[in-house]
Amino acid sequence: SAGLPAELVGNGVYDCCYLPQGELFAVTGEACRCDILRMRGNAVSSHLGIDRSFPLQSEGVSVRAHADQPEHLMIAEADGTIHFVDLRAPNRCFPAISRSLPPAERAAAGLRDADWFPMDAHLVGAVS
Repeated sequence: SAGLPAELVGNGVYDCCYLPQGELFAVTGEACRCDILRMRGNAVSSHLGIDRSFPLQSEGVSVRAHADQPEHLMIAEADGTIHFVDLRAPNRCFPAISRSLPPAERAAAGLRDADWFPMDAHLVGAVS
């Protein structure tokens, strides 16, 4: 088992996904950021270190890799904002594209989940 970085211990993690390129994990939750963690160490003793971090305006509710292009990441925030990030871009480039729900369409409880549509990876579905 891999140990979490100290920055993540004690913060609620709402979603995570495995990114096969480079043994990465994307994690988001109540800390209002999305962290990309890299496996460090060996098979006997390993830990996860923060490779890069994306600040969010509200709690992160969902993080998903694109099925056909796993270097593309979707990060959804509770306030209705969805970010699309290309992990190949330099660390200072965030986000590549962001979209927000119009205020009239936002539920009082906020966004609860989002994912790529399995039949057409150009579409995203969200639950509020």
